[in-house]
Amino acid sequence: MTERMRNFLVFCHFALPGIFITTAATLHGYPNFLTWQVVVVLAIACLPIILPLLAFYVKGIGKDGVMMNNVFTGSVTAPTEPAEQPNEQPDDTTTSRKKIFADYSTPAKKVLRTLWRFQHEQFNEDYSQRWAFGVHPASMDYPKFHAAYRELTFDGLINMGPKGLVFLSNTGVDFCKANKDSLKKGDVWDSFDPV
Repeated sequence: MTERMRNFLVFCHFALPGIFITTAATLHGYPNFLTWQVVVVLAIACLPIILPLLAFYVKGIGKDGVMMNNVFTGSVTAPTEPAEQPNEQPDDTTTSRKKIFADYSTPAKKVLRTLWRFQHEQFNEDYSQRWAFGVHPASMDYPKFHAAYRELTFDGLINMGPKGLVFLSNTGVDFCKANKDSLKKGDVWDSFDPV
């Protein structure tokens, strides 16, 4: 997506409510002028603003209903973690019990499987770049994805980039290397649209 297209979509997000709020405020005092014909003409006049928004959010309409653009993909550079100080003592709360793969929820396992699988498909053993993805907030999978994001971020296994896409942290890569046999089987997100 070009910068010009992105700016136009941002404009559409503000212009559409502005037009309808202005029209509603104008016609509020004159209810006799608010007819179905006026609403149809207003909707037709706003098509240059409505259609780009629909194209951005709606993937398609089929027998199952409206399909939203729900998953985005991309790559980010690997995070740099600060070097540990030699005099620091390990924190007892984090080292008392390390989680294993089975301790995570089903959505968290799905996020880890997805990140690990496509990390290897895209970059093989090169961990200087990280494969990243996200689920659109309008998607039905978003609540599960968000819960998994919070769980895995709390444990430091994933990070979120500036575009809202999640990727494995250095700790996450080490965790996945240690649990690669468990990550091979199970459900993953596999339908992606470009950012």
